[in-house]
Amino acid sequence: MTKVLIFGARGQLGRALKANAWPRGWVPTFVHRGQCDLTDFAAIRAVIWGHKPDLIINAAAYTAVDKAESEPDVAWAVNALAPAAMAEAAAAIGTALVQVSSDYVFSGSLGPAWTEDDITRPLNIYGKTKVACELAIRAALPRHLIVRTAWLYDPSAENFVVAMLRQGLSSARVSVVNDQFGRPTAASNLAWGLIRAAKVALAADDHWGTYHLTNEGPAVMRTGFAEAIFKAAAGWYGRIPAIEPISSSNYPSAALRPANSVLDTTKAKAALGVSLPSWEDTLRLSLARPAPGLNARPIPALPPFARIFSSRWPVYAA
Repeated sequence: MTKVLIFGARGQLGRALKANAWPRGWVPTFVHRGQCDLTDFAAIRAVIWGHKPDLIINAAAYTAVDKAESEPDVAWAVNALAPAAMAEAAAAIGTALVQVSSDYVFSGSLGPAWTEDDITRPLNIYGKTKVACELAIRAALPRHLIVRTAWLYDPSAENFVVAMLRQGLSSARVSVVNDQFGRPTAASNLAWGLIRAAKVALAADDHWGTYHLTNEGPAVMRTGFAEAIFKAAAGWYGRIPAIEPISSSNYPSAALRPANSVLDTTKAKAALGVSLPSWEDTLRLSLARPAPGLNARPIPALPPFARIFSSRWPVYAA
């Protein structure tokens, strides 16, 4: 039996992990914020020592990128110090750890896709917390998988996909930045990839390290992603709004965001045999039916695109 402890049970990735098919003999236990506050490091250690899992997956994160600039203490606690506490506790009992990281560890200058060996130069507090998280885990725990992903979404949660669909319901034109480049990642696909990667690493007790994992397919600007969202939802959504390309500078935000979020996934394919489907195919499947997130907690009108990173969203995935 393989005991797995998952933090962040109520976040979009945590819910996707819960809905996923787990390998035979694996017994997952999900922990949410009400059971363990990630700003309480003693509580984190107590939960891990109490469960004594064979594997920890940390799917929790502080995701309010702009808000992190004004309340860095909470962002650092949840994104850096909490995973460090997990790694230290895991090392003490011989447990492995899967930690989700981000494209925001990079500067985002336009160019080739980022590889795992590229130098990290984060542009904002959120990215800095993720770099610190990675460094702490590498220092404390050899048996780890740090998995960087980008543009994560699920139709049931608050993210770019649901924000676009909400804006389109109230406006015939939707303004979207046309200077951010990446590959969208479905939470359901990433959840499968994390489980598969962990299974391979545990079976061999090898291949530990840092990997990039996003959906495959052509990289796309945010405008192209928005167009694909409305096209995928056309069967039930109704009219499709016009997309107005704009520059990020037109809607300044507290945190700078990388222009290039494209991650090279070659290493994950070669070492772990993990590859996710095309983002275009997955998006069509994800939006074949009405997005549940549209009915959850409507958000008042905000400036175009600012809504996507609204500080009204939960402070961290629970």
